[in-house]
Formats: sequence, structure tokens, C-alpha cells
Amino acid sequence: MKKIISVIFIGLAGIFTLTDLNAQTDPAKVIEQLQKFSWMVGDWQGDAWYLDRDQQKVQLEQKEHIQFRLDGTIITMEGTGYNKPSGTEESKIVFQAFGIFTFDMTSSKFVLRAYRGGNFIDSEFTFNPDGSFSWGISS
Repeated sequence: MKKIISVIFIGLAGIFTLTDLNAQTDPAKVIEQLQKFSWMVGDWQGDAWYLDRDQQKVQLEQKEHIQFRLDGTIITMEGTGYNKPSGTEESKIVFQAFGIFTFDMTSSKFVLRAYRGGNFIDSEFTFNPDGSFSWGISS
């Protein structure tokens, strides 16, 4: 009896998994939506800043490696920030982050999951009509 219940449970789990996967099976729409951000793809470097825990502005040099992956259905972003402590010529890594960006067809929304320091956040992401975008987290 336990074997039959286990087989039924595994079979139902498989059906639900396939149903969930089928909800996002048309990659053409995802690829089309992500093409709006093709201008970001590449290697970037320049001055940047962020607010630290005390809400103090920290200047740094930021490097980004951004690329399409999984046949154009996601964009990955890897960023590293460098800072030169006063009185030294050596740069020190002060910021590292990795993000995965895609379009969720089920919700018709862009999704950004960012990882940093062993943690992650899911960001609200909006593509604005003027071609700009904004993202952030709810408090």
C-alpha cells in the first residue's frame, strides 16, 4: 500500500511540476522582453557610489560583467566595487554582487534576484515608458 501511495504521490508531483514548467515554456516572449536591455550587455567600468549602513555615501570604482545566458532567457550581472584606501596605491574590493534578471510570463513582470554577502533579495523592477528602468526593495 505504501508503494502505491508513493507512486501516486510521485506521479502527481511530476504532473504539477510539468504544469508549472509549461506556464513558462514560450521562451520567445521572454527573449523579446529582455531584448529591451540588450544595451547593458558587455563589460563596464566607471565611478559609482552606494549608501552604507549609516546612510553615508561611499565612492568606488565599479566593474560590471553583464551577459545573456540560457539562450537569451536570462541576463546575469556580476559587479565588483573597488576602493583605494587613503595613502595607498592598492585597490581593495569593497563590494561584490551577482544578479539574475528575467521576465516572468506568469506575472508579466521583470524579476531581479540579487546576491551579495551570502544573502539575496528579490527586487521590484519596472521598465518605464521612456526607456529607463527603476528597481528597489520594499521596506
